[in-house]
Amino acid sequence: MRWVFVIILAIVLCGSYYYIFLYEKKIVLTDELSIKELAVLNCDNGFGSSCFNLAFGIFGALDKHDTVLFYEKACNKGIDIACDVISKVYLDENKIEKARLARQRACSLGSSIACATLIH
Repeated sequence: MRWVFVIILAIVLCGSYYYIFLYEKKIVLTDELSIKELAVLNCDNGFGSSCFNLAFGIFGALDKHDTVLFYEKACNKGIDIACDVISKVYLDENKIEKARLARQRACSLGSSIACATLIH
């Protein structure tokens, strides 16, 4: 085992906004631990940007259920764009109340787009 610094940088283009998520943490890597597994561990340990990166598919495609799950986790951990994305998913599924709450959360986290398009 060896100690390394891992920097995960994802630049996501959304409309005219760039969202940059940078996470740096000292970890132990082993042959059994992949970068995707590391991201899952980080997500489970409270790092919302790792949840978002997993949902966005940075580490490989996921099925819809897992994608929604990671967007929900990222939203719950304070990633405004994840709340906005998950609100759109809920709208597509006709879950209006869940969509409204997710959009309000995105707005409260600072997303001006979400604030401008609040669902009443």
